[in-house]
Amino acid sequence: MLALTKSGKTGNSKWNQLAYFLLAFDTYFKFLENLHNGEDVVDSYNNDELILSERDSRFLLSVMENPPEPSSGLLAVFE
Repeated sequence: MLALTKSGKTGNSKWNQLAYFLLAFDTYFKFLENLHNGEDVVDSYNNDELILSERDSRFLLSVMENPPEPSSGLLAVFE
């Protein structure tokens, strides 16, 4: 979460980080409340639907079924 906030030399960055964390905790507790009440959890995060065209849907499915070979840089990370 810290990577999502800007760090600067002003004193406001600490307040910005605190505000970000408070909003994140608020969202998390709303999520838990909705989960406890049996409500739809996906709606609590306000996730948008991604509607793909037929061409993009076919492309996405083909990539998922036949993923490309990993690059040498990616393989080096796991060595």
